[in-house]
Amino acid sequence: MLSKNSRLSSDYEFNRVKRYGRGVTTSLFGLYYTYSIQPRKTRFGIIVTNKMEPRAVYRNRVRRLLRRAVTEKTFKPNFDVVIVAFRRSLTTTYEEIIDAFNKAVSKTPLV
Repeated sequence: MLSKNSRLSSDYEFNRVKRYGRGVTTSLFGLYYTYSIQPRKTRFGIIVTNKMEPRAVYRNRVRRLLRRAVTEKTFKPNFDVVIVAFRRSLTTTYEEIIDAFNKAVSKTPLV
């Protein structure tokens, strides 16, 4: 579980990262990041839309897997990150999500 100070909370923060940040896309999700001026831990936000899957059980599974992938890695401070899941992530295994996440993060300055 991500701690309270490691999460993006408001729509403003999500929109700011998606609009002004840089992005990396995999077949499972899009990862957007931007540098934060305020000194703090890197914060994450995960988006799994109702349009992708109307049943909450499947959306929550994807959210849990992505959250677990985030907590298993250490990141440089002062970044805000938004992960937007794609439909293909519903049918993938944890190992595939971890591989895609590691490849996406390696292309960014987050690590």
